[in-house]
Amino acid sequence: TPDGMQSMGTWGVDVWPNPGAGAGRGPGPWAAGPAESLVNPGSGRLLLPERAGTRLIQGADDDFLRLTVDDMARRDPTVSSSTVLVDHRGSPLGEFDITVGSRGLMIEDKSAAGLNRLHPRTGLPVQTAEQWAQKQLTLKTNRRIEAIAQASETRPSVGGSPDVPTLTEVREMRRFLFRIESADLELQRAVQVELEVLRRAHPDYEFDALFSVANIESIP
Repeated sequence: TPDGMQSMGTWGVDVWPNPGAGAGRGPGPWAAGPAESLVNPGSGRLLLPERAGTRLIQGADDDFLRLTVDDMARRDPTVSSSTVLVDHRGSPLGEFDITVGSRGLMIEDKSAAGLNRLHPRTGLPVQTAEQWAQKQLTLKTNRRIEAIAQASETRPSVGGSPDVPTLTEVREMRRFLFRIESADLELQRAVQVELEVLRRAHPDYEFDALFSVANIESIP
């Protein structure tokens, strides 16, 4: 790899120590627009900023977004929990854990508790941090964005907020935030890789994550 760049091996990415910069967000190797290829010409692998996790969407890393959904709703009446996307037959296509209309924000809560489980026969982790991040972030979010386009309306879920955003309001939201209970460093690295994949695949959306969030609402 070029001078100053750290290889991340099996993840197929290189880390460029350029804190605070990102695709289309500053000078240096990250000056390319989000639709352009962010590939290291020396290795042919995806470039990942060393401190990608610090490039949060505006207002993402504040105490408000670490509250329980009930406490969030007391401060902001546009907060809703468990908004379900449904098709023309009323069948569910997907569900948002939390939405914050005033911020155009869709929040998904994750614990990553399954990473601590070992296979009873092999003694190895049931899934790696990379596998978890790819499934829980990239694959599920890709399906969620497809569901937004395919849905006919929204409705509340059992046990969720009685008032949820309309489909039009959901389609105007452009920010995904993943609140993750775990603070594991390997998991954080894997999550940052998948955030970059999502940013490249969906340049009209913003994606970020918070770690060590104690007040998550669901445990996938």
